[in-house]
Amino acid sequence: MLLLKSSHARFFNEEIRRLATNLEKTAEDSIWANSLDEAEPHGRKLEPLLDRFNDMVARALPSLY
Repeated sequence: MLLLKSSHARFFNEEIRRLATNLEKTAEDSIWANSLDEAEPHGRKLEPLLDRFNDMVARALPSLY
């Protein structure tokens, strides 16, 4: 989560920031769920969100150099 927060703070791309916020919220919802049954739907959302986030960051990085 710390790396995600660090990335969130360094990117001015609003879509990347939105995805980072969404990822953070979904991870928190999963971590702080009251039961495994409550956590599982949040956990299933994490992988596609993380894939989209990583893809967007990978496309944005070359433009920074």
